[in-house]
Amino acid sequence: MMEKIRHQLFLPKPVSDRLEALAARP
Repeated sequence: MMEKIRHQLFLPKPVSDRLEALAARP
């Protein structure tokens, strides 16, 4: 799912990785 969002937003990988890390937090 995050991959689709990443491609849709055209985010740089470091930025999207940080967003994924934040989203993965409880």
